[in-house]
Amino acid sequence: MPTAAAYIRVSSEMQVETGASLPSQLAAIMSYAEKAGYTVPENLVFCDEAVSARSADRPEFQRMISMAKKDKAPFDAIICYENSRFARSREDAIVYKALLRKRGIKLLYTKQEFDDSPMGRLMEGIIEIVDEWYSANLAVETRRGQEQNAKDGYSTGGRPPYGMRRVEVANEHGAVKARWEPDPATAPVVREIYELYTAEGMGYKAIAAKL
Repeated sequence: MPTAAAYIRVSSEMQVETGASLPSQLAAIMSYAEKAGYTVPENLVFCDEAVSARSADRPEFQRMISMAKKDKAPFDAIICYENSRFARSREDAIVYKALLRKRGIKLLYTKQEFDDSPMGRLMEGIIEIVDEWYSANLAVETRRGQEQNAKDGYSTGGRPPYGMRRVEVANEHGAVKARWEPDPATAPVVREIYELYTAEGMGYKAIAAKL
């Protein structure tokens, strides 16, 4: 029975994508492999978590590609949930798919099927372009939303700095948003640091020692 590798990936983009968690991707791949007559050993499951496919600089992806480059690759095919899990960069898709093709390694998807005909290549290329556009457009829209959040006085995510705390509030539309406000427990320490530096001229080390 031929052997296949499974490649699964999620990123922050998964916040707006549904039905493609790591376990669900792997389950779909294993089901597909069984029907297609492939075996997927546990040591050939490659998983990149919280890593975008806009770049090929993904640890498990590169480890898989390194195996594919060997004189005798340990797998005959790579199975992904869909094309966007493999790459969201058209350039990377072309480079790595060509490499696999030269090695005689098939790239298969559980949700999509492209044959090796001119029409199949055309459809796959269109999907690659759409995936790249989606990723780039999502980044623009996310940035725009964060900028508007900041202008409205709401948090854009991340951890509050020392001296502040995160509080949830409802905006004018009733949606729950987050704001940062002085933390009663730590804000006085920040004020003390400011006073020691400005009023008493103390340096960083002296302030740290005093605190």
